[in-house]
Amino acid sequence: MLEMDRRAFVGAAAIGGVTAAVLASSTAEAAGQSGYFVIAEIVSKKDKADELRALMVPFAEVAAKEPGCLTYTLLEVIAEPGRFLTFERW
Repeated sequence: MLEMDRRAFVGAAAIGGVTAAVLASSTAEAAGQSGYFVIAEIVSKKDKADELRALMVPFAEVAAKEPGCLTYTLLEVIAEPGRFLTFERW
């Protein structure tokens, strides 16, 4: 297996991410789903999961009602309490 330093790996991942975003955007436009998509991961320390959840759930409800927000989905990984994923479409 080839060895790759962290900087090269991060650079390759960034280029791959940008490429995927461009292709997804092109596909979305062709399907009539233009706009902006945001995917985020928010992870708390294990002992702070309840506190983060108490902040994230009400925030998701408010964010979903923001002007221009078409979708706002908040997910928590069952096997990893305190690890949240958001999917937004604007």
